[in-house]
Amino acid sequence: MNDLFNVKNKTVLVTGSTRGIGRYFAEGFKNAGAIVYGTGSSQESIKKFDGSGIKGFAADIRQPDVMTPIIESIVKEHGRLDVLVNNAGIASNKPDGFFKRR
Repeated sequence: MNDLFNVKNKTVLVTGSTRGIGRYFAEGFKNAGAIVYGTGSSQESIKKFDGSGIKGFAADIRQPDVMTPIIESIVKEHGRLDVLVNNAGIASNKPDGFFKRR
């Protein structure tokens, strides 16, 4: 039970981690000894990771299947993905009918 929240050497992916709460999650995991990956909406946004020890991927989460190659890349490098924080999101002030139902 003492190791319940031990993330040392665990592989973590935090989506939407270039700012706000996602950035705090990513930095917190990094400070706790995890191997941290983060996503941002563009190549420009992931430059915020430079020098932080967080490895970045540009990912437009509005696109279907954008996360598959990212996760595959992490698993290829580390053999696993231990923690996934789905922080990224989109918001709209449009009526609910704006969004397509699946």
